[in-house]
Amino acid sequence: MTLTVIRSSADLSHSSKRRFPHKRSQVRATRTGCPTLDIAYESTPEVTPEIQSESEKEATEMQTEQSKHVSRKRSWLVDVIDDEGKKSKKQLTVNDAWFLSSSEKILVNWNSEDQPIDNAGALLNRFLGHVARNMNIFRISYQSWRKIPKDYKEDVLKNTIQVKFEVDSDARVKYIFKSLNTKWSECIQQLWQQRDDRTRNRDDLIAMGSEGVNKDHWASFVDYRLSSRTKEISKKNKENRKRQTVPHTGGSKSIACKKDEMEQELGRKVSRGEVWIATHKHTNGDLVNDEAREISEKIQTYKSNTSSLSQDISTQDSLAHALGSQEHCGCVRGMGLGPCPSRVFGYTRHSSSVMSSSSPSYRELQNQVNALQSQLDEQNRTLIEQRKRFEERDRRFEAMMNFFAQNYQDHLPSNLAMFNNSPVSDQGSVPRNGTNSQRQEGCD
Repeated sequence: MTLTVIRSSADLSHSSKRRFPHKRSQVRATRTGCPTLDIAYESTPEVTPEIQSESEKEATEMQTEQSKHVSRKRSWLVDVIDDEGKKSKKQLTVNDAWFLSSSEKILVNWNSEDQPIDNAGALLNRFLGHVARNMNIFRISYQSWRKIPKDYKEDVLKNTIQVKFEVDSDARVKYIFKSLNTKWSECIQQLWQQRDDRTRNRDDLIAMGSEGVNKDHWASFVDYRLSSRTKEISKKNKENRKRQTVPHTGGSKSIACKKDEMEQELGRKVSRGEVWIATHKHTNGDLVNDEAREISEKIQTYKSNTSSLSQDISTQDSLAHALGSQEHCGCVRGMGLGPCPSRVFGYTRHSSSVMSSSSPSYRELQNQVNALQSQLDEQNRTLIEQRKRFEERDRRFEAMMNFFAQNYQDHLPSNLAMFNNSPVSDQGSVPRNGTNSQRQEGCD
């Protein structure tokens, strides 16, 4: 007896999605213009439950669990504002942001260092990743981010990013370009590492072009990667990479978002040292390796021995004590993408080499200057008030002496003769006729 299983079209559609999750990934990549990164999946054959063996069932279940992890969608609850200024909350994925109505924009919260935070900040960072990985927007044939024309970058900012997200200051625009630079460079590096095994020649690499990338652009990219100058730069970068022996565990979440979450949870400001420790721990609370534990102990010891409760960033904070005050050009450790030493500490790359770890930071010096300026202003106000009082006292004294000079001229001492000829008015003077007549009678 043969059992016929009748399945609805909805069941078939759900089964195909479950069995072939990579097809949905390819559809989304094609719709957004992003090249696929050649993640290989073994398709599960379409079999009926009656003839599928136990081993095949286990393989299918394992593949299904892996596909769920790969094709998992992340959504964020964000604030959206329309053309009329009306705000609303929406649960959006990155794809939802791509197809957001032209009359709506996503409101982004920024911290004091002009870094995006909260849910909208996480969505913006993920959206920028999609833009940077779209080789139809930023071609792979450019040798570096600096080679991409400035007007083209600004056009992408205006017509792709600012129509979806509220970005309204130069400092925040600068963060957008920095993020695109980092994500675009990481994408093309990943595409190259997936194909270059140091045994393939130029023709083999060109034939392995990524889907969604123009063939001519890919060939130009291969020639650039195979050039001797690029190989030298790559070798130096690899050597520098080996020096980074303490991996972080922050994942795709930005350090700015992590710091904001910690401050909301603790109800206070957190230091760079606290952020560093939190981003170098496993989920079980253990630090990633012995070197990370040593750095963490230095941070904790410095924090416990320091009487100041301030969490301000400086060249004398806990992280600078543990790792040294020397910062790399263009970034500040423990702060993430965006802030640079010249903005945070007030010195450039060249001047930082002459500053020791015991030197006060720019912010500390600025605070001292502000305090001295306040004291100087207070002293000036005090001096002005004293001067007014002295002028008023001198005016009264001069008026009094003029009064005596006018009415009692003959009785004034010789050292006050300077007041004898002082021109004064008759107002307030006493009659002198009686006195003069009495003096004349006495003389007679």
